[in-house]
Amino acid sequence: MAGTAGADSHGNKGGIPSCAVAAGFKHIDAVSFVSPKAVPQLADSEDVLKELEVPEGVEIVGIVVNEKGADRAIATRKVTTLDSPTPFRLRSSRTTRKQTPEEALDELEKIGSKAFDAGFRYGGVHLDGIRESLWR
Repeated sequence: MAGTAGADSHGNKGGIPSCAVAAGFKHIDAVSFVSPKAVPQLADSEDVLKELEVPEGVEIVGIVVNEKGADRAIATRKVTTLDSPTPFRLRSSRTTRKQTPEEALDELEKIGSKAFDAGFRYGGVHLDGIRESLWR
């Protein structure tokens, strides 16, 4: 949701997850914790979540691609689940994330461990566009 078209400031973006909660959604892919240098429009995920009231039973998903993103998501205490979009196509993995498939798997294991250590769920990874839960 943080990258939603037309939502160009955290004041505007912050209302989107709140509206989803108010509408009764129980699973909300709310924010992404990626490099602010690489994706500046997603640099304010912490601000988007600051005012969000999360009722019990609502899952707030934070997208992370590395340990640093996992640390940022965990620190908010608003995110309840981490997800990792990971292209495992042999040719594209190195160009998309500058990692070999083996390096990507190592990173995913570290993210999963951080999630569990913090009491979070690790929702899984997206393999070539297909979501596969590895850690449930």
